[in-house]
Amino acid sequence: MSRASRRKSTIRFRDQQWTVHDFATEFLVRCPRCDAGARVFRPETGAPWRALCVACGYVRDKESRCTCWNSPPGNGPVRDPSFGLPLLLQVDCCGGKLLWAYNLDHLAFVEEFVAARLRERSDAVRAGDGYRRMSMIAKLPAWLKARKNRDEILARIARLRSTAEKSVKA
Repeated sequence: MSRASRRKSTIRFRDQQWTVHDFATEFLVRCPRCDAGARVFRPETGAPWRALCVACGYVRDKESRCTCWNSPPGNGPVRDPSFGLPLLLQVDCCGGKLLWAYNLDHLAFVEEFVAARLRERSDAVRAGDGYRRMSMIAKLPAWLKARKNRDEILARIARLRSTAEKSVKA
């Protein structure tokens, strides 16, 4: 293990009760025209979702009142919920499992969790609702939480980050 990853793996992670929906403000996807990295986002609150590729100029808007969330991957690539485009940030990991993230913030969150040697669960209760909600951390698969997979997962995350930084410029 390198010195940088050893330093990173000594951090503490405290579950803040985030869900995957908290990261669903922007999606890094593959452009349907040129297969380069593209973005799906809302230019402003309430505006239609926009797919934008700076590599080839592809632009599409889509009004969407209801977002169709993908279930956990099992058949094929994970796709964005608005246009159904395959996510840019996905890679095979740990013997055929699929590691994926919607965007760089989501990827950084997963990296922080995986790198941490001390992972603390939160007892926070959703304000005003009176019930506990399962956070994204509670729903992560066992292979992603396993210490034995830490180095491989962190290496794949670094590769995904590099791919995103090269692919998506806008």
